[in-house]
Amino acid sequence: DQIPGVIGWQIGGTEDAYVTMSSLQLERGKPVMTSTYRNDNVLLQKTNLYYRTDAARFNNFIKMYDIRNSLSCLSYDALILASAYKAFQYNYYVVKEVKTNYDINGTNPVITTSDYEYNATNQLNKSTTTVSNGRKLITRYLYPSDFTITTAPTFEVLALQSMKTKNIIAPPVEVQTLQEVNAVQTLLKGTVVKFKDYGNGLIKPDEILETELAVPSTDLTQCSVNASNQFVYNTAYKSKILYDSYEVNGGITQYHKTDNINSSFIYGYQKNYPVA
Repeated sequence: DQIPGVIGWQIGGTEDAYVTMSSLQLERGKPVMTSTYRNDNVLLQKTNLYYRTDAARFNNFIKMYDIRNSLSCLSYDALILASAYKAFQYNYYVVKEVKTNYDINGTNPVITTSDYEYNATNQLNKSTTTVSNGRKLITRYLYPSDFTITTAPTFEVLALQSMKTKNIIAPPVEVQTLQEVNAVQTLLKGTVVKFKDYGNGLIKPDEILETELAVPSTDLTQCSVNASNQFVYNTAYKSKILYDSYEVNGGITQYHKTDNINSSFIYGYQKNYPVA
């Protein structure tokens, strides 16, 4: 734990037990390794987890204070025992995962390493998985907060702007999976979700697009809002699902896959649950 600011207490001695510290309890009780064994104790798999160690995590806190006692010495003076401490609010997330798989005899290990990167709101924005032969699989994410918007001429951009204004940070707008072989990256697949603002705080998916690739693509373009404030995306994306209508409380009432029939839902129980 971290030592707080104090009045009256003497830090570094026996009085520490009575002082409210800036607790690091968020970092306690986390798994650091899991193992799988055969019934005769032969190791088949182990996973090591490594957590963030950056000093910046301690910048996310609520200021707290604890006045333990106030003892009058004279009519005009007192001994105050108090501490000012931090209630930390950060997400103690995993930044690296190392998984080792063994054969049935507990030999010939195959190591897979995954590195995780996060954005300013503690959302996963990139994961890189490296296998023993050096091949990498990279998954990257874009969220509403990743887009810079000045005006909103289209409904997709208007929805993103509304999500940012309302601090709606999820779900992701785009997820792409890349592979890297010999330092060359290519796009394997991707998904984009277009949102629509229906008013009254209701912002819902309007369309889902997915890549159609016969072979991995060297075009790694991610979706963005361009200089004309239009929502643009990789040309490999094709429309897959269209959401046609919602209930006023957000339940989907109709959607259809591209070039397919509509699927509809009827809600009951004050429009909270689908009944048909």
